[in-house]
Amino acid sequence: MRLPAVETLTTAALRRIPTWRPPLPQAVIDRALLRERGGVHPWHPDPARTAPSYSVRSIQRTREAMERTQRIMDPAPRDLKRDQIQLPNCTAERLRVPESRAGRVILYFHGGAFLRGSTDTHIGAIARFMRASRCEAVSVDYRMAPEHQHPAWVDDAVDAYRHLTGELGITPDHIAVGGDSAGGSLALALLQRLHTEGLPQPAAAFVVSPWADLTCSGPSHTENSESEVMFGPGVIPHCAQWLADQAGVATDDPLFSPAFGTYTADMPPLRIDVSTIEQLRSDAHRVEDAYRAGGATATLHEHPTAPHAWTAIGTLSAARQTAKDIGRFIDDHLS
Repeated sequence: MRLPAVETLTTAALRRIPTWRPPLPQAVIDRALLRERGGVHPWHPDPARTAPSYSVRSIQRTREAMERTQRIMDPAPRDLKRDQIQLPNCTAERLRVPESRAGRVILYFHGGAFLRGSTDTHIGAIARFMRASRCEAVSVDYRMAPEHQHPAWVDDAVDAYRHLTGELGITPDHIAVGGDSAGGSLALALLQRLHTEGLPQPAAAFVVSPWADLTCSGPSHTENSESEVMFGPGVIPHCAQWLADQAGVATDDPLFSPAFGTYTADMPPLRIDVSTIEQLRSDAHRVEDAYRAGGATATLHEHPTAPHAWTAIGTLSAARQTAKDIGRFIDDHLS
């Protein structure tokens, strides 16, 4: 019996070794996603049991689970440099990779339903955007519920932008703002606040799977309920209504639900990425329509099979490819 030939360990193969990560068992991934949903079984038939708890203790558990999962699935690259920034009511981090060109900055807002997430949970995604666009980044660890309520996170976004253009001396034509899921919604709310306060707009904006319509009234919230792999039935509208009730605002408030915002021609070119099969697909389409209605430029890109906010799942080839595409978009629009 002949044994199979042993592959020669070439230099190219050696280079691939540090980037290889063992696949996680599906049971581990399912359990992590279950915790991230707040303990909700997406297939459970009883609507009363699909409502997660929003107590500080429960949310803290989901935060810790998300941190642990992302440290395994999408860890920080070894060549990343990090410096903390103190803002009036929160912190941020200034991030650099070897490809970063000084003075070109992505202002990034992580996702997590305004309940969880951090720079750490999205560090892999941010690094990919930085490499592809040759930019630095400032990632904002904005205040979240249940400890804080809307519009605290919008205020923190404005503070971060002021810090960029003030203390750090970055000119708006060298800034791109972006985010995924709730962070995408926050990026859009920031553009509205900049217009209201008469501040200069950034050079570009991008959002991935933006949670921009918290009325959850778009058709995809129903049509894609079976194909959605990240959230169980009823979880998104329940969370949206809870956040609105805590803040004392209507779910269609333009800063709370940027899909209903007013956009103007002086706002930056916007790139929107969304999955065809996710529940927030119609949120992205409503953002595109609202943005174009005001005379601004928006382009929407749909991925046919990716999960919600897939750019933060570094084990997916789609995450790497979309990061490259977004990076080119940023590079094309920054001075």
